[in-house]
Amino acid sequence: MDLRLKAMKSRRAGLSETYQSAEGGLRSVISRLEIGMISLRFDQLAAITGGTLYNTGNASRSFRGVSIDSRSTKANELFFAIRGVRNDGHDFIDQAVQKGASGIVAELTYPKLDHIEDVAVVAVHNSHEAMIKLAKYYRETSRARFVAITGSNGKTTTKELAFRLISTV
Repeated sequence: MDLRLKAMKSRRAGLSETYQSAEGGLRSVISRLEIGMISLRFDQLAAITGGTLYNTGNASRSFRGVSIDSRSTKANELFFAIRGVRNDGHDFIDQAVQKGASGIVAELTYPKLDHIEDVAVVAVHNSHEAMIKLAKYYRETSRARFVAITGSNGKTTTKELAFRLISTV
């Protein structure tokens, strides 16, 4: 599947506000997804993504947000190790765990799956596709209303204005 198709699927799943060109490729400008009012356990996550749960002692633990940037990962968040054009999120798993991630979604091909301790690990075939499945599940089960902002220019400004307007209601 090419990057453009992935971008379209991600937008439909509610994962990102836009994709931007980056040296001939596409990249997501989102690095975090706030789960909000729902809380998921790792055994539920494995079922949603079609993954396999490792460290099953943590199966009943839950997470409250999602991150793909280990630098901004917070306590009780789920870190998705995404392979990108320049970086591989699997290289930053240890950093995400040090920042307090309560779980990791990594690809089955990652050779160090057995060495990740103290956090739940959901092993999947494709971590990007697993993130899309989680976003789809969230959209389908959330009672939140979603606003889509599209176009070539002014999305960030419009997003900030819409956020402030909606927040006051």
